Amino acid sequence: TLNRSPCFLRPFMFSIACMPSVAVRPSLIVETLEPPQSETCATESHELFFQVIGKGDAAEMSKLCNLQPQLGFGMPTEQAFTKHRQFKWLADSCKKQLSPWWKDLSTSYNQKLQWAKGFNAKLREFLCDLLQK
Repeated sequence: TLNRSPCFLRPFMFSIACMPSVAVRPSLIVETLEPPQSETCATESHELFFQVIGKGDAAEMSKLCNLQPQLGFGMPTEQAFTKHRQFKWLADSCKKQLSPWWKDLSTSYNQKLQWAKGFNAKLREFLCDLLQK
């Protein structure tokens, strides 16, 4: 086919035949979603969490901290995930990274559970443990 093609097409056909990886590379790029570090997010978000989820009230936050979790995420984090699904309680830097990962269908429940437990453990240091002292 190279002998029968017009002269101006030969370099183009040669480049496709000799470098197929270049021709297909863009279609093979897959963006992998990764969540932010849960402990870092808790550190950056605990004040906002207190305002949004705890309504800025220490008694309300204490009540949430003492509730029994139903999904295994731990309280008060479970309250945030079940009642405030827009992630308004997270710092912007965390929200931008967590939201697409959390909503992605390939993210398993166990992955979400592990992330939420790490977030909750650190968050409790800031909001629950201090209130109970």
